[in-house]
Amino acid sequence: MTRVILLAPFLLGACAMTQDGARLPGDTTAEVPMDEAGGFACQAEAAAELIGERPSEELGQRALNLSGARSLRWIGPGMMVTMDFREDRLNIRYDEDYRVTGIDCG
Repeated sequence: MTRVILLAPFLLGACAMTQDGARLPGDTTAEVPMDEAGGFACQAEAAAELIGERPSEELGQRALNLSGARSLRWIGPGMMVTMDFREDRLNIRYDEDYRVTGIDCG
């Protein structure tokens, strides 16, 4: 029994590991340059040109750069998300066809 308890943290840690190439869109945080006001206020309108494209890590980085947001949250069809508002977070919504359908802040 003691062996099982000692191995549990290692087994749980192994479950959390992923391969670099196998990442799915998720809540991603990336550093972007601070604006003149010293904040990371999100400007979703600046990333609206990305609507209709396929979600990818590169698209997420472009969206962060365009919007000035500090973090990114991918929202797929039927996904539940928290209702907390964060002015530095960009939300990218995509549909069943894996196309971006909406971009907003929060």
